[in-house]
Amino acid sequence: MATHTRKEPGNIHYEINRSVEDPNKFFLYEVYVDDDALKAHSESDYFKKYVLEEALPLLEKRERSVYKELV
Repeated sequence: MATHTRKEPGNIHYEINRSVEDPNKFFLYEVYVDDDALKAHSESDYFKKYVLEEALPLLEKRERSVYKELV
């Protein structure tokens, strides 16, 4: 995902982190130029394959939050 996502024209930052206390816990930090770029990412073929088809069924839970920059 990282290789594909970082090449997207609307992606500013894509970072994957794994907890040092719990190796089953991950934190993904993604920044896009706008809502359309995030939508395009979510509709990409590789997102559908790697996230929706492969990763999500393996997760115990998924929490997703969207933030807006304050500056």
